[in-house]
Amino acid sequence: MRKLVLLIIVVLSFTGVASAQKNEIGIKLGYSLIKPNDYDPGTIFGLSYTRYFTNTIGMGVTLNGFTYNVRGLEDNLINTFDGIHVASRFHLADDLLFTAKFGIGIYTCSYPEFTILFENGSTLDVPEMNPYAIGYMINAGLRYDITERFGIGLNLDYIGSGSLEFKAFGIDLAEEEQKSINITLATTFRF
Repeated sequence: MRKLVLLIIVVLSFTGVASAQKNEIGIKLGYSLIKPNDYDPGTIFGLSYTRYFTNTIGMGVTLNGFTYNVRGLEDNLINTFDGIHVASRFHLADDLLFTAKFGIGIYTCSYPEFTILFENGSTLDVPEMNPYAIGYMINAGLRYDITERFGIGLNLDYIGSGSLEFKAFGIDLAEEEQKSINITLATTFRF
């Protein structure tokens, strides 16, 4: 999937190299709350590329990684959302923009290996699980342009998954959708 995303970035970059500032690269880092409730709040890191076809509408790719602490486990849960998005932006003031994105892609979850301890003293080692499903992203933000090519912003994301099936030993241990609300600080580079 990541190779496909990189190929899309390259293709979109070469479709409009002649037009200045139609391409944007965004980097974000922030705080993430996830449902179900047995996960503690975590962090999100994101990278996006958008090619604007007009001053207000564009398309691109998004890569997001989340890290959460699962209550009762020593290791962290690592989720990703990689996909394509449609983007929009418009000026609220000279250097202040409202931005919005809607994306669809693949949502993955890397659940760490853990051991179950039963009342009779026996244990069961459950291997690492890596379910995946179709995912979606809704993003809104405010961006302030410091220079012609660089801006900073504040984003609010809602990222969710379809039904993730956690399986081990050929048995369905759980089936759940995951949803997160993310507040991030972002930087944007235009070229």
